Amino acid sequence: MNMSNFSAPSLLKQLSISSLFIFLTPFVAYAQTAGDCSLLTRNLRLGVSGQDVLLLQQLLNNEATTRLASSGAGALGSETTYFGEKTKGAVVRFQNLYANEVLSPVGLTSGSGFVGVYTRAKLTVLCEKSKKKTSVSAVESTSPQTPVASTKAIASPVNTGAPSLSSLLMGNNDYFHVKYPSLYVVHPGDNITVYGGGFTAENNTLRIGALSFGGLKPNLLGTLEATVPANAPLGKFDLWVENAKGSSNKSFLIITRPGTAAPVIDSFTPTVTQVGKTITVNGSGFTKESNEIYLSVAAIRGVASPDGKTLSFIFAVDTPGVTPELIPPGTTRNISTPVSFYIVNANGISNRVTFIVAY
Repeated sequence: MNMSNFSAPSLLKQLSISSLFIFLTPFVAYAQTAGDCSLLTRNLRLGVSGQDVLLLQQLLNNEATTRLASSGAGALGSETTYFGEKTKGAVVRFQNLYANEVLSPVGLTSGSGFVGVYTRAKLTVLCEKSKKKTSVSAVESTSPQTPVASTKAIASPVNTGAPSLSSLLMGNNDYFHVKYPSLYVVHPGDNITVYGGGFTAENNTLRIGALSFGGLKPNLLGTLEATVPANAPLGKFDLWVENAKGSSNKSFLIITRPGTAAPVIDSFTPTVTQVGKTITVNGSGFTKESNEIYLSVAAIRGVASPDGKTLSFIFAVDTPGVTPELIPPGTTRNISTPVSFYIVNANGISNRVTFIVAY
């Protein structure tokens, strides 16, 4: 998948408020219980963040015995993108519940709280089942029905105790964070939308590297909007938001000239490898320095490509998330697992490819 073409959903912007009421119930049911199961591609542990963590929490909350909390952050309908102690505890309960499938294959007798190969495999199976079930429920619920909230309750800027439109459509947005920009690769003069949560009613400052956009107010959907200046510097920059709550986590934005060719992966060797081996990539659009390899389990930064056509990286044992669930390095377990990667640099984002790691 070429992420340079990725854009966050814009359909909601095009719908009228009345149209949203018609489809609100099936949309919310689907969003809360059937996320993108393909997100479960990396190992997860205490302290990591991401949309895959959000999906993990949603799946754990589908069963009473593995729910994170009864109220507050992490509770059903209030899942977050941060892997904290609540998530770890819920993962332990999940692993103990499915011990024969996720613990026995690696010689464990009790949950570790580390989401590795076998735990992800079981979660993916449950995710697909949940997706099929909620898709049917969504179709059945499209018949005319009473709206879940009145126009006054949803549209009013005053806190009436009813959920906001953005929280109903996008999930819980109480904690301060940035999810992603509407486009990761833009040109000077382009408009961008930043998705996230916890933005204050006014005086949000969007920062893109040295660029600063102050005094921003979230729109009806809870997002922030800005225009990249015509004289904006080119390159890959951190993107984050500041307000009275402090500074958010960081995403990124790549600003290029129109017509700039994004990096492309044509081939790589070997296609089946082991931890500690070197992988050589052939393609185009690589920068001499600062190429970033985004693996499904980790990120490797600062990779050089003197000729712009080849680069190499080591799939190292000390790369976080590389070794499957508590399998000591050097131990042979006759396990193989796919690992995908793509390249990010100042020219854009490449296509995604996959190799196999044998343990």
